[in-house]
This record gives sequence, structure tokens and C-alpha cells, in this order.
Amino acid sequence: MEFELEDIVIEQTQPSSNNTNNTNNNNNNTNNNNNNNKNNINEINNQLAIPISKLVVDKENISKKYFCTMCSDLLVNSFHADKFKAVQCKNGHYTTCLNCWEKHLEKKKNCIQCGVDVESIESLSSNLLVTQKFTTFKIHCPNSFFDTIDFIKDEVSGCKEIIQINELEEHLKECQYGFTSCKNCEEFSKLPFQEFTQCPDFRKNAKEQHELICPYVKISCEYCGDIINKINKESHNANWCQEITIKCLDCHLPFKKKEINQHQKSFCPESIIQCRYSKGGCNAMIRRSKLSQHLTEGDNHHQFISNIFNQQDLKINELELKNTEFSLLLNGQNKKITELENLFKELNESILTQKQKQQQQQQHQQQQQHQQHQQQQTQQQQTQQNNNNNNNNNNNNNNNNNNNNNNNNNSNSHFINNNNNNNNNNNVQVNDIPVGGLLPPAVYRNKWVISNYSEQEQQGISKDYIKSPLFKIGNSTFFLKWFPFGKKKLNYCSIFLYKTQDDKSIIVNYYIHLVNNQISDEVYEKRGCQKYDSENGSAGYGSSQFIKRTDLLNDANGFIVNDSITVDIEIVATEEILPLQSN
Repeated sequence: MEFELEDIVIEQTQPSSNNTNNTNNNNNNTNNNNNNNKNNINEINNQLAIPISKLVVDKENISKKYFCTMCSDLLVNSFHADKFKAVQCKNGHYTTCLNCWEKHLEKKKNCIQCGVDVESIESLSSNLLVTQKFTTFKIHCPNSFFDTIDFIKDEVSGCKEIIQINELEEHLKECQYGFTSCKNCEEFSKLPFQEFTQCPDFRKNAKEQHELICPYVKISCEYCGDIINKINKESHNANWCQEITIKCLDCHLPFKKKEINQHQKSFCPESIIQCRYSKGGCNAMIRRSKLSQHLTEGDNHHQFISNIFNQQDLKINELELKNTEFSLLLNGQNKKITELENLFKELNESILTQKQKQQQQQQHQQQQQHQQHQQQQTQQQQTQQNNNNNNNNNNNNNNNNNNNNNNNNNSNSHFINNNNNNNNNNNVQVNDIPVGGLLPPAVYRNKWVISNYSEQEQQGISKDYIKSPLFKIGNSTFFLKWFPFGKKKLNYCSIFLYKTQDDKSIIVNYYIHLVNNQISDEVYEKRGCQKYDSENGSAGYGSSQFIKRTDLLNDANGFIVNDSITVDIEIVATEEILPLQSN
């Protein structure tokens, strides 16, 4: 039998939206509503996890074609959307429920009925006709039972509704027969030092009846208006409520608890009190209403009154003596305070004098250091001028030889020592050359001076770099490139060592150091080791982030003197000699 998809319509219910525009609710009610919504969602999810077979009406009258041939349960047995479907192989066999399909495919990858290959559950299709039929099955509301364990019907208090499967979720949102827990217990359990017995769950529509008997419900004290739990009412009235009315133990008249102490202490006519002149020697204990009568009986109270006067005189004498002692002590303390104030002034004056001396010494030292620094700068400038003058003639000859090869060189870039073979040790006799290996190392040291640096830097914007004169180490020729605006990042200056391209192989250990002409902790240098050969002979090696332009241009760092920078270089190079090859 074949079915067209257009003939099958499956109803999909959408959850109703809650009204969120109620402006009369305060923050507490909003929080409570949110908690209730979460609890309702959890409760609905739990009820949707119940197998359909537990709730279906007249299960025995349902056609056998809607039962699984393996487990004999319903073909569709879950309310969850991802499992609410009857699955079938590509030949249309749907006689097995989803759970049995999963168990079978763990062992064999084929259809139970026809044997056609089935790779996984995902490769099965949904039989829409059977699935649609299940949406119309009648079921009992889950709230019609005492619980969802034994599924015993609650004929008295349970829900009486019988609904279709596709109506279940909407019905559960409105059903008032669902079970809920006591919120009073939940709040009471958070109070410190409270022991209690949890109220049993009750149906939502029985909340008002439960509130009448719940011992943990909050009530208002009838005397003071405080909010208390019903179970604590007696304890509150006996120990805490100050507005409750109680009787005086002496006169038996009613008073509020907060007034009873003052009444008994000062006003109650039946309270037993001491005689007014007890401090003078009368030890009688009488009712307050009989005090006047007691004082008029006989004339013995004259002696008691006299005794009180004598006691007062003694106390006055004691206080006068103490006052004299305190006056003497106060005078002594005032003298000490005066002495301390004078000492404090002397110390302040001494500290100020010492600070002034220290400041004068520091100023003198700074002036001396400044003078020494100026002298050093003057000497360095004179030395550099002399070196430049002495080497001008040698530079002219070398520059004429190198002009054709160094079109990009700036005339203001030169080496202080133009002897290309300075300290070279590469003069090896033919008979001393090994058959294969390394020649003795050649050492090259020099200072590269870039004069008129500000002008050179402006030119560097168009040609990217400043190139040094060529210099030789052994049989190889090298040169340096300075990138004022960096090779990769504009905010850095870069420096690289290059070798002119040839077939010679040479190993180079290089050290590049930017000369600092002032006393400073700023040091910028680059060390490295690299092999130049025919494959990478045109490559340069050095540092793309040698120094930040802001650090270089900062006069306080001492790198630029008379608009010139100086770079120290030291290179140790070893030429590689390959062994002869036989024909």
C-alpha cells in the first residue's frame, strides 16, 4: 500500500505564551512565577516520559498492526518528539518499534522482516500514516492516577479527562490535578535551627485546603502584627511578642508585656518594696500602698534620715579628696605635654635642616654628573670627527670602486675602518687546505655610521632601506640593510645582514649592536648563526623588530648623536671546502 505525503497532516501544538506585560506584579511575584513556571515545565517533562502504553484507553481494543512484533508493546511508545514515530525500512516494513530496531541493529544491519540492508536508525524513514494514527489515540491524563509508578486510578480526586495524544501537552499546562510540593515547607527549611517534617505532596486544586492545615504557613500575629509560621505561634507569644496582654502577678490587672516591668518597678500598689530610708538603716519590706502609713508610725525614721545625711557628708569629703588628686595629676600631665611639644619642635627643625643638606648635596652631585656627561660627549664628538677626517681619503678610493654596485647606498653611510680584510685569518696556503671540511675562521669587526639620519629616514620612505658599503670576509662579499620604518612593522626599525649571490658556501656567526652614547640601561643587539650557500645566498638574516622608532628617536636614550647612529658589527665566518669528486 502506498501513501502520498499530501494526504497526511500531523498536528503540531505550540506552547502558549505567558502574559509578560502585567505591570501590577512586584519583583517577588515575578520571581515566584518564574520558579513556578520552571517547576511546571519539569513536571510536564516528567509526565511526557511516561510510556504511552501506560495511559492509552482500551489498549486491548487497538488493532494488532499497531503493536511491535518483537516486544508486543505499542509501535510508538514515547511522547517525546524525537521518538514519537513509527519507523520503517525502504521496503515499507514498520512492524518493529524504535527500541527493538535499536537493539536489532546492534547485532545485524538489516530489516527484521525482509532482510534489506539497514546501516543505522538514521537511515530508516518514518511511516507518517501510522504516526498520524497514534496522535488520535485516546489516553488518560497522567494526573488521574495516585502516582506514575503503580498507575492506580484515583477515582475521587484524580483528573477525569480523556484526551487525544496530540492534546496531552496543552492539557498538562492547564490541568489542576497535578501534584505539587508545599512551598511553605521549602521556605521554612531555609530558616536556621529549625526541625520539621515535610508536608506530603497535594494536588494543585487542593492548595487552599492544604493552607488551612499546614503548620508552616505564614500568619500575622494578632497582637504585634509580625509575620510568623503557624507552628511557632505559641513560642512567639510566650517569648517574643511585646504587645500581648498579661496580668500583673501582684495586682492582677492586665498590661501589655512591654509595660509590665515598669508597672511593677514604679507603680504597682501591691508590689513589695523597701522603705524609702533603707540606706539609713530601715530594713522594713512593705507594700507600696502602705508606705505612707509606715513612715508616719513612730519617730524612729529621724535617726535613719540623719544617718543618710552623714553618709552624704562622707561621700562629699571623699569626692573633694579625689578632685584634689586629679587636679595635681592634671597639672603634672600638662607639664609633660609642654615638654613633649618643645621636643617635637626641636626634632622638626633638625629634620628640616638634614633634608636641606641632603637636597644641596644631591644638586651638587647632579651638577657634577651633568658636567662630566657634557665632557664625555664633547670628547666622543672630537674623537668621531678625528676618525672621520683620518678615514676620508681611504673612503674615497673604496667608494669609487663600489659606486657601480651600490646605487641604493646613501653617501652619508660609511664604515669607520675601510680595511675589508681587518683581522682576517683566511690566508691559507694551498697545501694547508684540507681535502674536505672548513677553512680557519675569518673575523671582521667594524662600525657602520649612518650620518644625517633624519634626512636618510625621509629617503627611506621611498626606497624602504639604507644600505651599507660592501665588505669582504674571505672570498665572500657582504653588506647591511637598515630599514627605518621596519621590514614588517612600521613602528620598528629593522637590520639585516646580506651576502652577495654567488656559489660560495660560508657559515657566519654575527653580532650586531646599536651604540649607546649615553649612560643608559637601554641595550639593543642581535646575535645569530647562519649558513649562506647557493640556495639561500640572497636571503638576509637579522631582526625585524630591532628597536622601536620611538626609543631610537628619544634623545634621552643616547642612540642619535649629531643626527648620526652607529652600529657595531662583529662577524666570524668559516668557508666550507667541499672534497674533490672522482671522475
